[in-house]
Amino acid sequence: MTAPPRPLAVNLLPKDAFSESLVGKTLLWALSIGRYIVVFTEAIVILSFLSRFKLDRDLTDLNTGIEQQLAIIQSFGDLEQNIRNLQEKLDFIAALETQLPPQAVVNHLAQAIPPDVQLTEFEFTPEAVTFKAHALTTQGFSIFIRRVQTNPLFQDIELQDILSGSSALPGIQFQVTAFLSDKNNQEAPTTSL
Repeated sequence: MTAPPRPLAVNLLPKDAFSESLVGKTLLWALSIGRYIVVFTEAIVILSFLSRFKLDRDLTDLNTGIEQQLAIIQSFGDLEQNIRNLQEKLDFIAALETQLPPQAVVNHLAQAIPPDVQLTEFEFTPEAVTFKAHALTTQGFSIFIRRVQTNPLFQDIELQDILSGSSALPGIQFQVTAFLSDKNNQEAPTTSL
């Protein structure tokens, strides 16, 4: 068997010496690959341009969402401040409720005062009661001091000033600070003195 005859190809154009040189081959390769690079770059630019519309829309949506959330947070700001103010008031009321009411202290002192002792000044704080008084007799003075000392409402008393009276104001003038007991959160005992 003989091989089939090959078709003859005749190239009548002479070969270019430049295309056969190293510079020519490099330039031919760069031009053929370069057009693929240009097409690829143009595709990236077109995709970037088209994605910009989506990114702009996302940015607009985010800004709108931030503005809405900011408005909600600002509206809660007033509510939060109102709640804080209310909590401060409730704490103050709770602190007042744990203190002994001044009326109970006054009632106990009124029961402890003998007929010949008169209170001239009275000051009430959550920790102590300070008062100035005038006793006509030493017996009234000692009865009053003993009653205040034995009263369970007070844990300690401090006698600060004792002055004997003058001819214009006979008797004993004195100042006492009675410190309230630590059981201020309980109701004052109602013992008769």
